[in-house]
Amino acid sequence: MTRQAALVERVHRLILQPRCPGRCPKYLKRYISSEQARVVGTIPQGGHGIKESQYAEVMRSFTREDVAEYAALIGDHNPIHIHDGGLNDGTVVVHGMLVASLFSSIFGTLISGSLYRSQSLNFRLPVYSDEIVKGRVDVTRVQPMRRRGLLVTCDTVVLRKSEQVICGVAQVWLPGIQTTDTVGSMKSL
Repeated sequence: MTRQAALVERVHRLILQPRCPGRCPKYLKRYISSEQARVVGTIPQGGHGIKESQYAEVMRSFTREDVAEYAALIGDHNPIHIHDGGLNDGTVVVHGMLVASLFSSIFGTLISGSLYRSQSLNFRLPVYSDEIVKGRVDVTRVQPMRRRGLLVTCDTVVLRKSEQVICGVAQVWLPGIQTTDTVGSMKSL
């Protein structure tokens, strides 16, 4: 196991332990920033062989700077995203859509050329800057498309420790992916 993989595993353990405060320790922050975020799971790289019950997840924290850049980009200057979010600890509320972007980043990282068809989202709790969250997709259905490729349906969830902060369902089209027929040989759709 590489040093970076060991640190990612340590973050996984920290986020799931109830005694962990949920804020990103300074020495780990650089390993789960946007540049270092690593997708792990059972969904195959490239998508070939994708099937039901496979998953992929990524851990990430969003800084105040990430939130400020996103706010400027989309023109949302709601005070809860700029000021302390009522906590008086220097954190701000991260835009829900910025947090939900973890789902498309998982597919974009694992399967280039994948295209989102739909995504439902239920925002249950706010995410604050510098909190460690885990975005996860679980494949629930894989069906061939008439023209070509596969349509993959996934349950999507963002967790803070074991608490759901966002959940939903996504449909992603994998245009260049083949499916396996009943004999086990690959066939193009």
